[in-house]
Amino acid sequence: MKDINILVISDTHGNTNPIRQLLANYQGIVSAVVHLGDYTRDMSCFAISDKDKDMYHIVIGNNDPLIDIYDERVITVGGIRMFITHGHRYNVKSSPDKLIYRAQELNVHACLFGHTHKPVLFTEKNIVFLNPGSPTYPYPETNRGYGLLRISEDGNLTGKLVTYKERSCPGL
Repeated sequence: MKDINILVISDTHGNTNPIRQLLANYQGIVSAVVHLGDYTRDMSCFAISDKDKDMYHIVIGNNDPLIDIYDERVITVGGIRMFITHGHRYNVKSSPDKLIYRAQELNVHACLFGHTHKPVLFTEKNIVFLNPGSPTYPYPETNRGYGLLRISEDGNLTGKLVTYKERSCPGL
């Protein structure tokens, strides 16, 4: 098995330009794309074929209309179980404690969340927690950003926070 790369974005709030640019820059490099809500409809501008539908994983956030999309879910990519949620139901702006507890309860390897617009990457209880921030409206005093996860050939999971730049995006 070769390395598997996952693009993680959140809180695009109606600006599809970062999504378009990131998908173009990482085409053929990432095996999965995760959008963590606010606004999931930003992903609807892309014609996702039946062939590629398993590549895209989307959950709704607190600013998304109540539509037939999960507000949280557990996905498996490359044998790694990931809990994906927007985070607002876990009060992540106050503390990660409820989210950590839920991730442990679900027995996952990673927990991906948004909502705060503040990029965060940490490991707790052997679980990788990643909030990619926002590529459009970052938290004050932080950069616009997104996240990358890599599952290595030997099954190790690593995360990376990346500053979003309009014209160029760094490689993995």
